[in-house]
Amino acid sequence: MVDPAPPDPIVLPVQQGEELHLFIVSDATGRTAEEVLNAALFQFQTTHVVLHRFPRVLSAPLVERIIAQASELRAVIVCTVVEQELADLLHRRAQQAGVAMVDIMGPIIEAIGRVVHRGPLGAPRTPDMRASAVSLRADAISFTVSHDDGRRIEEVGEADVVLLGVSRAGKTPTSVYLATHGLRVANIPLIPGVRLPEALRQVEPQRVFVLSRAPATLAHLRLARTAVAESGRYADLTTIREEVRAAREEVERFGAGWQSIDVTTLSIEETATQIEQLLGPVGRRPRE
Repeated sequence: MVDPAPPDPIVLPVQQGEELHLFIVSDATGRTAEEVLNAALFQFQTTHVVLHRFPRVLSAPLVERIIAQASELRAVIVCTVVEQELADLLHRRAQQAGVAMVDIMGPIIEAIGRVVHRGPLGAPRTPDMRASAVSLRADAISFTVSHDDGRRIEEVGEADVVLLGVSRAGKTPTSVYLATHGLRVANIPLIPGVRLPEALRQVEPQRVFVLSRAPATLAHLRLARTAVAESGRYADLTTIREEVRAAREEVERFGAGWQSIDVTTLSIEETATQIEQLLGPVGRRPRE
């Protein structure tokens, strides 16, 4: 006979003006849970929140202490515990104590396991793995900063991504954002009367992206960048339209297979996400 499922815990609502206690529980650093939680908390900006962080939760006694504290404070537990026995214990004790809990990793791991037909390792990322990820990002950021605005163009063939665009098309901020995801990025300005460097032919077309904005938006951004008295032709709409036309012609002359993205209505994050999706299987170059 199958035991009936336990009832859902009874969670008393937090009254207006009370503090909401949130417990971040992880068998690693807890950073994943904290990032997800911060995104969710943006929807409740008027709520007074107290965060309690519990990284490296690796024993049953520690789980018991956390549950006791959470019950006393009527806290919500947000967890990323991947070691199966500890995760099961945390779920079971939270249920018994009437503590609300959100498991971020569990449903994702379960869904992937169903698709690939095998179980997870059940091990959190090790310090060596985290150090490797940090090193990858540091390398990408260093490369990206030193290859901004057409610098060190002879090394463009080492880039994972190359961004082209006229001034204020969003090349630099998008480059830096992609670098935080571990991608080496070079960006090159499209300047009227200046030919694109031949070194670009070293780069597979799938890695090159042309960023564009509506001329009126470019004019607004350029005007905001410079004093009105100094803006001159740089922010003049007619000049910008001619600049955009010349840039398009240079790209068409040079860039068979390059991909264009209109970023007029996109945030930096949305632009970067599109690039990562379009980059697809080409991905990151092997690192020495």
